[in-house]
Amino acid sequence: MIREALQTDIKQIAAIHSNALPNDLLPQLGINFLSHYFIPTCLRSKNCFILVNGNIKKGISAFVIFAYDTNKLTREVTAYKIPLLIATLKAIIKKPRFIKETLAFIRNQKQLINIKDLDISALPELYIIATDSSHQRQGHGSKLLNIGLDMLQSQGHKGCIVKTALAAATQFYLKHDFKPIGIEYRGTKKFNILFHEFISA
Repeated sequence: MIREALQTDIKQIAAIHSNALPNDLLPQLGINFLSHYFIPTCLRSKNCFILVNGNIKKGISAFVIFAYDTNKLTREVTAYKIPLLIATLKAIIKKPRFIKETLAFIRNQKQLINIKDLDISALPELYIIATDSSHQRQGHGSKLLNIGLDMLQSQGHKGCIVKTALAAATQFYLKHDFKPIGIEYRGTKKFNILFHEFISA
């Protein structure tokens, strides 16, 4: 069952996020930061929405976060300066390269977009999608993605973008009618930018 996330889903969302995407920036800040600051902020924010696959009794198998404005959402999350600092210090102790990766991510972003007159900053973004390891390759992510895209289209958006550095993820989005439109460099990492355009009926 696909539904909007609830407060009672926070711990499960954090666990799925941490286990499915351990090398992403947010999971490296620790499950405590995810469950006490990041995910609650997303639930409260008007800049995004979270969908989950599952029910209250049996738990959830996957989740997706769509952001209307990723810059605003980032500012909301980073407003928790002391918890963020503590989480960052813990991440650095665990993995000293984390500070270098984070600074490169913040300072050295560059985008190359292939389509003229397309302002991707005005488009909603598929921010995070993750499936529990025991439920992968069963279509849970696809269901969440399709329903989320339908919601965005019904709200009047022209399309949705996603950014990924993973080849497998890129193939997943291509199968769901996302088209590559450019590249974003974050430090030494290269992210493919893909765009799903909504076609008017």
